[in-house]
Amino acid sequence: MLVKIPIAAVAMVVLMALPSAGVGGDLSYRKLATRAQKRPHLFPAHQDKTASQGEKLAVHTQAEPEELQTPPTGDILNEIPLPVPEDGIYVDDQGVHLYDEYLGDNYGTGGCDYPERGWHRTGFFGEFLYLRARDAEVAFAEEVDGPAAPPPNQGIQVGPIAVVDPDYEPAFRVGFSKCLDTESSIQMKYAHFESDTSNSISRTGTNVIRGLLIHPLVPDNAAGDWLDASANLAVDFDLIDLDYRWIYCSGDNYVVNLLLGARYGRLEQNLAAQYSGAGSRTVVTDIDFDGVGIRLGADFERYAQCSGWMVYGRTEASFLAGEFRGDIFQGGAFDPVEVDTSWRAGRIVPMLDLELGVGWENKCGSLRFTAGYLISAWFNTVQTDEYIRAVGVSRFDDLSSTTTFDGLTARAEYRF
Repeated sequence: MLVKIPIAAVAMVVLMALPSAGVGGDLSYRKLATRAQKRPHLFPAHQDKTASQGEKLAVHTQAEPEELQTPPTGDILNEIPLPVPEDGIYVDDQGVHLYDEYLGDNYGTGGCDYPERGWHRTGFFGEFLYLRARDAEVAFAEEVDGPAAPPPNQGIQVGPIAVVDPDYEPAFRVGFSKCLDTESSIQMKYAHFESDTSNSISRTGTNVIRGLLIHPLVPDNAAGDWLDASANLAVDFDLIDLDYRWIYCSGDNYVVNLLLGARYGRLEQNLAAQYSGAGSRTVVTDIDFDGVGIRLGADFERYAQCSGWMVYGRTEASFLAGEFRGDIFQGGAFDPVEVDTSWRAGRIVPMLDLELGVGWENKCGSLRFTAGYLISAWFNTVQTDEYIRAVGVSRFDDLSSTTTFDGLTARAEYRF
């Protein structure tokens, strides 16, 4: 006696049996297969498995050549996570396929040909910086409407105050990184910045020039005024960083890294002011800081889908233990050495660096360009103008200021 079984019931039984036949799993296999194809030297064991998949695929193909069709494309690949078979072979009603070819190189991006992004890689970079030192200006002279007198009768200003204030200057940063694995690396970089600015002032009519940097207990000159004044100010720094970076979290289109490392920093400030009239006088200062300490930070990258474009951000905090050294000299035509002293003090100088920008990389991720805006703040520093004032009033107990740098950055990077 024949028993009639509905076709729908047979189909339901077959579908229920598929998970036990090896069609279950998770998406981690797809990522492994994609990574093995992109970097075979990192996944040698997977190549044997890939080869065996090819043999199985050939068997399937020879057995059922008429059923092998082009894998379906469209939104369904992005909407429904397909189960991953254990052997990497996917069989559906349209034929037999390698699972990774069925989905494309990047699941959820419509088959975009971009590698796994955010991996740490070995490489080197060069960076152009265009920075300006702020909060470092020094006022050195003013024009007044009569003979200059000691404060408070110092005369009435009748023109702009003569100031040396650093402007934007080119700088550079270079470095390299060595990957320890795909999720961590060691990075070393060096940054150098130099700025040099000058200004001058001359009297007009019967007005006179009063020097603002001359020690208050030294007479201005025999006539009590100046005809001309000029000054030059230089602010420079050097930074050397050695960091260990690792991935904190990541996804298909973003990555967040943390870093821990060490920094050496040097900050230099040099001023030379010249006053001339019936006589002449020169004021020269030199303030240096050298320090070393620990640093920590984080950075992120957010990638555009199916595109090489991205946005990025970095924030880093450093704490340098070091020493400030200040020297000042003043001399004139009538007395070649009027002031000659120095000052030393140990300091902890915290530093905060922030950077935001956009970037682009090629499909294999070996070539990358970024551009952005950065701010760097040095806290608890000693600046030129406050040091000169401290010498003038003999008070050195409150020397603490913040020096900042800001500007544009453009980086080219090659990774392999």
